[in-house]
Amino acid sequence: NPEWKCKIDEGSAGLCQVHWAPDSQHILTTAQFHLRITVWSLTSKNISYMKYPKKISPNSYIFNLSKSYMALVERRNDNTDHISIFNYSTNWSMIAHFHVKELEDLQVLGIRCAQWSPTGQIMVVGDYEEHITIFSYLTYKKIRESFQHPQRLSSNNGYTILKEEEYHTDSEEINEKSQSKSYSSSTNSSSLLSNHESKYIIYNGTLQIDPIKPNFDRANPRLGVSSIEFSSSGRYMSTINETMPNILFIFDFKPTFHLAFVLIQIQSIRCIKWEPKRDHLALCTHNNCLYIWSSKGASCISLPSESSKHKIDEIKWNNYNSIPSIALIGQNTMCLGFVDLNNDM
Repeated sequence: NPEWKCKIDEGSAGLCQVHWAPDSQHILTTAQFHLRITVWSLTSKNISYMKYPKKISPNSYIFNLSKSYMALVERRNDNTDHISIFNYSTNWSMIAHFHVKELEDLQVLGIRCAQWSPTGQIMVVGDYEEHITIFSYLTYKKIRESFQHPQRLSSNNGYTILKEEEYHTDSEEINEKSQSKSYSSSTNSSSLLSNHESKYIIYNGTLQIDPIKPNFDRANPRLGVSSIEFSSSGRYMSTINETMPNILFIFDFKPTFHLAFVLIQIQSIRCIKWEPKRDHLALCTHNNCLYIWSSKGASCISLPSESSKHKIDEIKWNNYNSIPSIALIGQNTMCLGFVDLNNDM
């Protein structure tokens, strides 16, 4: 019905965020200063309120699409963090509420981000103290000890280190390190560019990472686990630590949970997105390259010459097209790309 309209007014509470619920029948609005979250039913016109939402980026809540659950991160008046689980298929009833005791030793900042796995069997929480904790959805207890990202990387520890390097296209020099393993690391160009491009090499050796020291004199200092994302199958999980913004850690849950890949970019990572139907990951670093990773290979794909000045800041996959397509969004421009399924890249 194109004539149907709905107006939502938060009144004096103000409005800072609006999101659709996965059932498309409810809208969630967040009041100014994160005083509360209001759930508006577009069918029954009922209104529900959720108190104590914690102000974290991008949202204080996440949805588990496979089980109709929503997890809300709360900051109570006693400066402790809690997680409440709601079932949005049964009138947003609360089915679980627990204090995150495993994180009780944290300082006042607490939880920064959280993510459900696609299967809904685990929830992963990242905090400002740079810890990652994995919880079971049955007991809401951690299923392994909290861990941090390693600052000393070694190719002898069982994971693959992929390092971005710039090179001249007219150079025929081949990095011997990239030839020592079967894992594919390559570069692709859409057309002729300048003779400066990037490629991944497989790094053999040890690297000591020097984290960026946060400036605590400024508001919202850059620290903690800033990103947790799952692949479509739930097998892989990618994470970013704000003090190491140019490094992406990829963990594998099979056969047992372990760090599998480390991607080291030249510039800070702006956005990462997993492909909706395959375990392929795309990322961007505010330049004219799109970086694609899969368990079989990784590529640095340069944009065509007419788009060479386009700097990619955000990535969005098309969730509905049978052929994977991706939007590469910059500050003032945008371009579209398609994945050649025959070439797998």
